[in-house]
Amino acid sequence: MIRTDSIDAAPVEDIVEYEIKRFNTGFLDEPKTVFQGPPTDALDEAWSDLYERGVSYLLPDEANRLVDRTIVAPGSKVYIGGLDVFHQLHCLDMIRMAAYPKRYPPGHHPAVLHKRSGTMAHPNITDTEHLRHCINSIRQSLMCSSDISVNVFYNPRKESRPFPRFDQLHTCRNFDKLRAWAFGRTTAVWRE
Repeated sequence: MIRTDSIDAAPVEDIVEYEIKRFNTGFLDEPKTVFQGPPTDALDEAWSDLYERGVSYLLPDEANRLVDRTIVAPGSKVYIGGLDVFHQLHCLDMIRMAAYPKRYPPGHHPAVLHKRSGTMAHPNITDTEHLRHCINSIRQSLMCSSDISVNVFYNPRKESRPFPRFDQLHTCRNFDKLRAWAFGRTTAVWRE
């Protein structure tokens, strides 16, 4: 186990901002978000826009501060890296697509079919292996971040059992700011 005082700061540590956000769950009478519902081209695009350019370049001094080493982008003097949030979003999207096998048949992978920049297709990994990896990766990420916001209960329909409210306030890192940093450093390493 690595001691927590030995981990170097992420290259975005100085731009992290926290904000209070109320979650929108899409339950009961609450409106759905653009990320919910049966698959459509618009829904697929909304999901891919969250993470598709999540492979970024790191400056040499940023890469040298990392505990785990990364590699230099071919033909350049910058290094390759990616904030794990974009990997987690990719994984969640893969699980979402697995729920709709008619639209996303076996062998489907957005990086292969759409030739998206910044994503990597792994032709030697099966869909099942990929999904197992994604589920385990998201599990670890959730446990690592351990959101401690409290889910309260209410009874909007006066039923015999109360219902948990998942729309409470959360203290969140400003995702838009982190996304802007990462997408501003998109690397062309895996562009077709």
